Amino acid sequence: MGSANVKGAVMRWAFRQPRLHPRLSPNAAHVLLALADRWNVDEGAAWPSVQDLHERTNVPVRTVKLATQELELRGIIGKRARVSAAGRKFGIVYELAFDSEVESDLESAFYYAKTQASDEAEAFEEAFGEQRDLGARDLADRLREMTPEQLKKVRPALAEARDQTYVASLKVLAAAFGPFGEGPGR
Repeated sequence: MGSANVKGAVMRWAFRQPRLHPRLSPNAAHVLLALADRWNVDEGAAWPSVQDLHERTNVPVRTVKLATQELELRGIIGKRARVSAAGRKFGIVYELAFDSEVESDLESAFYYAKTQASDEAEAFEEAFGEQRDLGARDLADRLREMTPEQLKKVRPALAEARDQTYVASLKVLAAAFGPFGEGPGR
């Protein structure tokens, strides 16, 4: 269960809410689906602008604001100010109030994602063989902490680093023993 399954669990939860809250307005249900779609797997929240929610749902901006208020009043979402590192408020963070079933799905998905990251780290350590210095171990530890999306971004760089290490190893061997095919006993 990777990040796509996490997103799937979030969307299933959002689709269930109108059944659990029969008096939920259609606009609020529509905005909730847009929020669930914008939910960030890494951060565990969503922070789309009201304009973004308007564009995704084709619901008027004023109605989007009323829909998020309705969702908050019904306990389906929570809202808080988004604050920069400098302490400046610059938007709204929406937190979805998941039930225990979704929380369990999310925990399983995150565990799976971390397992994938650990497998990537082990493959990296194996690729570097004897070069298990602090830098390689540190990188392997960082790989274990990465999300699947982050791993996708670093895979090309890892492949290039492995290739460069292999080429550097060949150069060291060539310097020590001469070019390949011309070593002792040939």
